[in-house]
Amino acid sequence: MLATCTSDRAPTVTRTAMNAAAQMRGFIIVTPGVLGTSMTRPRPPLMAYIIDADGDVVWWTDAQVETSRALMDWDGATLWTIRTGGGEVRRTNMDGTLIQTTTPGAVGAHHDFAVLPGGTLAFLVPTDQQNGSSDLVERAPDGTTKTIVRLDSKIYKSPNSFHANAIRYHVADDSYTVGDRDASLIVKLTRQGKVLWQLGGSCTSAPAPKCAANALGGSTHGHQMLDSGNLLVFRNSAYQATEYRLTEGATSLSASMVWSYQAAGVVSDYLGDVQRLANGNTLVTFSTGGQIHEVSPTGAVVQTITANYFGYSNFRETLYGPPLPY
Repeated sequence: MLATCTSDRAPTVTRTAMNAAAQMRGFIIVTPGVLGTSMTRPRPPLMAYIIDADGDVVWWTDAQVETSRALMDWDGATLWTIRTGGGEVRRTNMDGTLIQTTTPGAVGAHHDFAVLPGGTLAFLVPTDQQNGSSDLVERAPDGTTKTIVRLDSKIYKSPNSFHANAIRYHVADDSYTVGDRDASLIVKLTRQGKVLWQLGGSCTSAPAPKCAANALGGSTHGHQMLDSGNLLVFRNSAYQATEYRLTEGATSLSASMVWSYQAAGVVSDYLGDVQRLANGNTLVTFSTGGQIHEVSPTGAVVQTITANYFGYSNFRETLYGPPLPY
């Protein structure tokens, strides 16, 4: 299945194993990401690629400047990539037989996307350049698109502009969570576009029926809903991975911090990601810091993977079949 696509020059990464026996065996899908405002390291090769458990790059394909996310589809047959600032959504078959640089129905999609069972993709598509609002759009395998909801003041309030930057699909209850950097919040939505709760931001006149104000303490990017109902978040304001226990009442939501990880001197001005692994470890991606840390539940670093820059990341135990929650 693995095939080198479109180039014979693999990206270079460095793996340092602190406790190889404790690491999760599998693969990490990454992208070149974006350059931080104060970063001086050379721009990485413009490729989306896959790193195995030994730190070897085993698959790669050409990508655009500022590619922020790469995900395999639910069947494990196709890799999709997207740019941070919007543009073309690209598709590459995992066996290297097809490379499609423009995906109809997804032109302009930005930052992040999600894969759903049956081949459907969900994107963020800009709608208003002045206020930064976006539509949450689904694209079916036949190319038809459907707007789920417009992410504007009818869904959540923002003190200035809107800047949706992260989206996750949750198969357990057929829902989405979406993060917004400028509003400093994450909202949960049904697949029909109804807002269920809001974490962070201001709850004053919030459209969400349940709201926990200012819990996130600033901007965020990658996040993950855990099976326990807890929420794992990468907080750019603190360069920190944080886990919150969410408590829902009939009309209320509260959040309390139950776990966090912060690496001294490692930052991520933009992007940044988190993912809880099946063995209890957490994958923390400091995107503009160019480091991925696998961290034990006690906060011990199991391994680090280093490159010039990363985008979002996605861990998979296998390159076949559906993805793990992310």
